[in-house]
Amino acid sequence: MANITRAWKKWAAVSCSHGSHIDPRARDAALKFFATYKPHERLHLGDAIDLACLRAGARRDPDEPDRAQSLMDDLLSGLSFLHELRPTKFFYGNHEARAVALMHSGNQIVAYAAGQVMQRINDELTKYKTEIIPYKGMLRDSVRHLGGTAFLHGALFNASAARDTCETIGVHSVFGHTHRVAVESGRVHADAIGYNIGCLARLDMEYAVGRRQTLAWRHALAYGEFCQTACTVNIAVLSPHYRLPL
Repeated sequence: MANITRAWKKWAAVSCSHGSHIDPRARDAALKFFATYKPHERLHLGDAIDLACLRAGARRDPDEPDRAQSLMDDLLSGLSFLHELRPTKFFYGNHEARAVALMHSGNQIVAYAAGQVMQRINDELTKYKTEIIPYKGMLRDSVRHLGGTAFLHGALFNASAARDTCETIGVHSVFGHTHRVAVESGRVHADAIGYNIGCLARLDMEYAVGRRQTLAWRHALAYGEFCQTACTVNIAVLSPHYRLPL
């Protein structure tokens, strides 16, 4: 009987860096980890920009503080992090999806601004030959697999998003979106665990301070190894000490 050899490779993933809202400590820790760990697959699971000024509430209400948020600062901060991370895969998050939708806005100023943001992001990622994955919620087009484990931005935001995401997809699932850290098994016969990998954004972002869920946000990243048939998953919680598992 022939021996079966598994060629294991490394992967690492971050999510939800949110442009100019990125936390400097989390940013530095993530970049240091990637530089030292040297993963073959470098994943950003989405929301590399924030675009607070393009939120529906900010566009409608002239007194909304987010209306004054700088679109250029947000974009340049997001591009700077992508330039240093150089992801092999970038998943559009719901914030990128907002910009894509606003490219078709009836307000031509908004449509132009959104189009310029997405063009700059796509141009930056093209330099690194990054695979860009569209945002389609929980649909298959939004998911990529490494060793049978699913990676996606995420779409569920409830307290059991980790459990519900892996139950929906049916396999181990790694995602961001909620800014929380959670590991929860799916209630299915298949071997499925959901890994919610936190965020790199500031934990006191202005438009979320009134939500109790914000208190559960954590800075974290995920990493592991994969081969053709298997994938290991680890989550490193960075806050509050920012000590890396290296």
